[in-house]
Amino acid sequence: MINTNLCEADLSSANLSQAKLINTDLSKARMVSTNLEQVKFRNVNLSQTYLCLVNFTKSNLSGINFSQAKTPNKSNFSGANLTKANFSGLFLRNTDFTNVNLSQADLSKANLLNANLKGANVQMVKINQALCSEATVFPEGFNYTKLGVYFLAPNVSLRGVNLSGTDLRGVNLSGADLRDANLDGAILDKTDLRYANLSGASLRDANLREAKLNATELTKADLRNANLNSAKLRGANLISADLRAVITYSTDLSGANLTDAKLGGELLEKANLKGAIMPDGSTHE
Repeated sequence: MINTNLCEADLSSANLSQAKLINTDLSKARMVSTNLEQVKFRNVNLSQTYLCLVNFTKSNLSGINFSQAKTPNKSNFSGANLTKANFSGLFLRNTDFTNVNLSQADLSKANLLNANLKGANVQMVKINQALCSEATVFPEGFNYTKLGVYFLAPNVSLRGVNLSGTDLRGVNLSGADLRDANLDGAILDKTDLRYANLSGASLRDANLREAKLNATELTKADLRNANLNSAKLRGANLISADLRAVITYSTDLSGANLTDAKLGGELLEKANLKGAIMPDGSTHE
């Protein structure tokens, strides 16, 4: 395909293996379970392209800019040539990068939680502020700790970090130091934040459904418009926290300290406040 306009095309389940895509516009195209194995890409526009479970195995994607693509679920890049490819800021959780050539590629600020980079060529790769965890597999001998990545794990120190809008659902950050962190709009559903220190953190518009926040330090935290449905905050410290307009259906705030907190009025009526210390210093029955 040369000089082809596939803007906004639905290529879901299409088999384009071994094709040549040259000067092709794939902006805003939709690709779900698309087979792009051994495809040669050159001067291809992937701006706002939706890529879900796409097979890029052994394809030549050298220099391709993925930075504005939408990647909601894992795709397979195993064996692909990704030299100088731009994945900056992308959601690449659970993505297969085994045995790929990522030399001089840009993975800065990418979400690499559970990604597999075993056997990859990562010479001169940019990976600063990328998110990784113990489940992220890096090539043998690759020392990512000196490249400015954010390693997410229990008891980690990430004070003042900017993780706004990031998808951290299900991550174990129990006991982590997240003081003054920016988590505005972050997806923290089922995330384990027990005993973590989030004092002064900003969690405006964050999704914390079913999150574990028991005994968490949230003094002066900003939780305006946060979704706390079914979240567990037993014994949490919420002194002077801003809880206005929070969503608290089935939220457990029993035993929490809400001294001087700004509450969300009627929204807290659906929360469990048994034994909680209220803003006026009284104890909720």
